[in-house]
Amino acid sequence: MSAVFISYRRKDSEQFSARLHEGLDKKLGQEEVFLDVENIDVAADWKLRLQTAINAASLVIVVIGPLWMEAQRDSRFSKDQVVWEIKTAIALGKTIVPLLISGADMPDPLVLPEEICLLSQYNALTLASPKSEDFDKVLTQICGVLAHIRPVREGKPAAGLRRFLDPLMDMLERYPNQPQILSVDSESGDSYRIPAVAVLNANDGCNEEQVEVELKDGFFKAKIGSRQAFEEYKADAIHRGKSFYDTETARLADVVGGEKIKLIFQPTSYFEYVKTNMAMDFDDAVDGILRDEVHRDGKLELLSKSKLANHTGISGLVFSNDGHMIFQRRSAKVLTNPNQLCQGFSGAMTEDDIRRCFTGRDTHGVLQDVHVFRELTEELGIRKHSVAERCFMGLSRELLRGGKPELFFAVDIDLSAKEILECFPKEREGETFSMPFRYAAARLDEEEALYYRQRFEKIIQEMEVKAGARASLPLLTNLAFWVNQHQPALMLNA
Repeated sequence: MSAVFISYRRKDSEQFSARLHEGLDKKLGQEEVFLDVENIDVAADWKLRLQTAINAASLVIVVIGPLWMEAQRDSRFSKDQVVWEIKTAIALGKTIVPLLISGADMPDPLVLPEEICLLSQYNALTLASPKSEDFDKVLTQICGVLAHIRPVREGKPAAGLRRFLDPLMDMLERYPNQPQILSVDSESGDSYRIPAVAVLNANDGCNEEQVEVELKDGFFKAKIGSRQAFEEYKADAIHRGKSFYDTETARLADVVGGEKIKLIFQPTSYFEYVKTNMAMDFDDAVDGILRDEVHRDGKLELLSKSKLANHTGISGLVFSNDGHMIFQRRSAKVLTNPNQLCQGFSGAMTEDDIRRCFTGRDTHGVLQDVHVFRELTEELGIRKHSVAERCFMGLSRELLRGGKPELFFAVDIDLSAKEILECFPKEREGETFSMPFRYAAARLDEEEALYYRQRFEKIIQEMEVKAGARASLPLLTNLAFWVNQHQPALMLNA
């Protein structure tokens, strides 16, 4: 499949795009560059062919000439084809290079269609003139970008890394000394390694009734973090029309082993999390890069020693009673995993979620009584009485966000996929999809779990193709715990 996909408007840059295709062909070789008029056969399913080409490409070049916006406004189609190409590339986390020609400027994000407003944030190349030397310079620059991203992307699992942190950063290489990396055995016998640490799984000799929960006194306020990163996230949220506000959350301060496992939480806030876990790779003008400061030895610190906010996520796979998995493609407006695929429900644990499992003035409870279905109701409109079974899948620490902890579940819903999709959620943060599974259930037997471990990558690929977006890291982690639910217990190391 082609490594480079060229997106262009015929009214704006058809002749130049053909020249670009020819020039890259000579440098990269035939079959390495995709241009629709050159690479789609007569009578072929052109939309499927374009989707396949974008999925396979490492680099997407968006050619923008002086008539690019005018052609977009003049489009007679209800869904602009070029907008769809760019939206798909953004959703899949592709490296995108806008190429400005004939004196064109980068379109203002305020006049771009909402689904591709992020295009303006990508660094563009500019063709200074149609002269051969300037054209050859652009070809060399494109080949340089491709050479840089190919070693990172080829042969690596699709880790769903966030575009606005650093999609080229390989967390597994940044943490070479980290034990208990979550992995799934593939059909080939290789391990599909996910950049997350498996702290607890479903076979750790415990279930939700046996995991104790404690809430310690004292609000956690981080002494480190990046105020600059916080201001950038704030500005980005405002630009995308998303409200940006603080709220109380629950920090996982420690995990204690013994006869019973105990999760010790502490109150903190969402803004503390933004300034720390969400700012790991922001190059602060004064303080530098936070990840280099706190994880310089190539592994995570213990939760009890962490200086980060580490607020706790809650996520769950959702299965209907007629054999479907329900999942979401988050919109471009959300701050967390925009334009990526996520499980049926996800969110952050709050102090109130924990307190609801206590009796009277107690500050201790069990995980089974923690309120985890708030997000299920808010995002899918599913009420607690429709939950047929709830299964704890595991606890992870995500490398990308500096060891952020997350609790993973899988739930069976006593509704059909159609009924679930027709529910009225409180706040829909994207589009909801359903996909049939042979064994669509929260709890799998050993044979069923093995069946999906051997097809793990195929599951992800089918979900990505169906919804036109890349799987997020939390979704990959949740799926991995689900197919690993009969794997050996872990040695507690949090």
